[in-house]
Amino acid sequence: LQCFLKCLEMCIKYISRNAFIQAAVTGSSFCTSTREAFVSITANLAQVATITFLGDIISRFGQIFITLCAGLFCWTYLDNVAVYQYGGEKELYSRLFPVFMCMLL
Repeated sequence: LQCFLKCLEMCIKYISRNAFIQAAVTGSSFCTSTREAFVSITANLAQVATITFLGDIISRFGQIFITLCAGLFCWTYLDNVAVYQYGGEKELYSRLFPVFMCMLL
């Protein structure tokens, strides 16, 4: 029963989001926009699934790219600042932990 209700909740949220978009585009009422959004989604189900899947993939690649850029920036910063070099005031024996923490944050 909980699984069914959770599935129903997710469907209603998805349709409501698309209904708000449809209402903003057409300027019609929420109920009319909900019906139009539902008809549009069911008529183009394969396209909606493909676009949702590709959007998720692009979003994940963006997150990975930003994380790697932050790690690269942290590594070059720690590599080029004299304080963290060999014999420096705050000498680091390994840059991996600070870089990992930078990427994690």
